[in-house]
Amino acid sequence: MQAKNEVTIYDIAAALGISSSTVSRALSGVPLVHKETRKRILATARQMGYRQNVFASRLRSQHTGMLGAVVHRLNTAIASCFISAAEHVARRNGYSLIVTQTLEDEVAYSSAIEHLNHHRVDGILICNTDNKSFDPPILHPGSPAVIIERATLRKDANETVIIAREFARYLLDKGCKNIVLTPEHASVPGIEEASFGCQAALAENENRDCRFTIQPKSKLLGDVTVAPRSPDGIIYIGSVLAMLSIPHDKPDRHVHRIGIFNDVSDICSDKFASVGDFATEILLSLMKNTLRS
Repeated sequence: MQAKNEVTIYDIAAALGISSSTVSRALSGVPLVHKETRKRILATARQMGYRQNVFASRLRSQHTGMLGAVVHRLNTAIASCFISAAEHVARRNGYSLIVTQTLEDEVAYSSAIEHLNHHRVDGILICNTDNKSFDPPILHPGSPAVIIERATLRKDANETVIIAREFARYLLDKGCKNIVLTPEHASVPGIEEASFGCQAALAENENRDCRFTIQPKSKLLGDVTVAPRSPDGIIYIGSVLAMLSIPHDKPDRHVHRIGIFNDVSDICSDKFASVGDFATEILLSLMKNTLRS
């Protein structure tokens, strides 16, 4: 309920003797309002103590300005680093972040997704590096999601090949058809080894209707929403090798996790931060396409 002493656009319009629609356009930044009129409106709004009802305006636009983030446990270094990186990128782009944890319980996991859907978040980030075998999340229509499935440090070239192969096999078993390898930067070591591992996984896969490409981050962010062959599985390579998936409107197979990659305790927070940044940027690119459609 609106407080009795809350200043509205109608109060500002009455004080200036102009229409409320003109006040609304000026406060919303619409360029149709004359410069001097806009200055008068803004000055009067400040003097009268006007505060824009951001929540109401976002509801009208079907855009809440909120992202959701799901982690298994908040009291871990990986989760804390992930949330910190995601919140930084979100805030830089004008979004706030709702965080929820599952405590490694499947019922709580489903409840967490339902909670975020109830708040009509514009997109959801899921940090699943503990690798629990949970069923695919039921996402609200029009609310894109990016899942960090797994992450591990790279120690040598041979290990990079093995991990990339297992990551690609996991994504293929999950139902992904368009896997992209994206380096943190052009000169990051291990790109050739990771590519070899991914191609080996595709060669072993029975379904030949799958594709593997290497794309720089800038191209991936531009192509991530291009149908019909938009990426649904991403392997990110920097000091950390990470695997991300993008749920689409299709069945998502229930895949058992590979125990060798369960331990992420050796990943220090500053190295995992780049993965959190990357996942959030991917989500924002997905959301831009959703808002345009």
